[in-house]
Amino acid sequence: MAGSLKENSRAAGATARSVALIYTGGTIGSAGTPRAPLPAAAFRALWEANLAGLPEFATPRFWHMLEPPLDSTEMTPRDWAVLATLVLDAAEAGAEAVVVLHGTDTLANSAAALAYLLTAMDGAQPVARLGIPVVLTGAMAPLFEGEGLLEGSDALANLSTALGFAAHGPAEPGVHLAFAGRTGPGARTAKLHTEAHDAFGWPSGPGRLAPLPPCPAASLRPALARLAPELGRRAVLLATPAPEDAALQAAILEGAVVGLAERIGALLLAGFGSGNMPAAATLGPVLTRLRARGVPVALASQVPAGGVTPDAYAAGAWLARLGVLPAGDMTLAAAHAKLHVALAHAAAEAWDRDGIERFFMTPIAGERDG
Repeated sequence: MAGSLKENSRAAGATARSVALIYTGGTIGSAGTPRAPLPAAAFRALWEANLAGLPEFATPRFWHMLEPPLDSTEMTPRDWAVLATLVLDAAEAGAEAVVVLHGTDTLANSAAALAYLLTAMDGAQPVARLGIPVVLTGAMAPLFEGEGLLEGSDALANLSTALGFAAHGPAEPGVHLAFAGRTGPGARTAKLHTEAHDAFGWPSGPGRLAPLPPCPAASLRPALARLAPELGRRAVLLATPAPEDAALQAAILEGAVVGLAERIGALLLAGFGSGNMPAAATLGPVLTRLRARGVPVALASQVPAGGVTPDAYAAGAWLARLGVLPAGDMTLAAAHAKLHVALAHAAAEAWDRDGIERFFMTPIAGERDG
């Protein structure tokens, strides 16, 4: 499936793979007004009462729970390490595929982060990836209401897509996202709508996931153990300078990074169009000083599709001359997660800024084409 978008399908007569289900919370597991995630035990009890008797939803053989469950707006880089650990736990328990139930607000961020964390690295080069499929899904409406299923929710259909793909779809290693009847590469996913059931897409296409040898969960644990305490320890500052107050924003950026030098590890600019940014004369010196202090500066686009080509216009070419890293066709979520993982690698493996930049520019999990 990697490198393609597919409608949910089942291989006729194929033996189902053993599937683990990881519940993290999110809308799919929420209840009440305002909505909040059900405790893990309550969610599983409702599942057993309403779904376990149906063949399609009796699939999960292993259950793993994030405690406490979270609204995904509260999901942090440290939680990515917990999720990756739960995936490895499931694989070592015998799961041949994993389905992760996740809130939609940061679903794309977590999908990209897991794709990086479940890839074995040699420096900044990927060398292997976990040898089972990992499928993330969620919903725009809860799965349950009261003691039964919520009528009209998209949750049941999304679960069907995810479990069907995990149990019967292509046995391709990598992280995938299943939503609204389609599956696609997790690291290239973007949330495109706040209300529609068809809320997710792959705006720059499915990309290409380079083939790598599969590796067992045990071989990924040592690296994850080194990265886990570093994830989120230093922040990735996301900024979108605007022309009308560029001087003020430049001063704020420099003050934030200098004043919080131990806390901020990288700057991610959300540019306009193909990677344009105003006020070269004002912002340029600040970015130069930040890079001189060892702070990586990367550039993504606010536009969902098409990617960054900053040399197309003079309004973007000045960024390239300063050494700002173009995110290419990475989504903003994938670029943000990748910088966090790069900073963790840097802390765990004593990388300098050049090492972080090599990691950012190297395709790890299909998140960028070239």
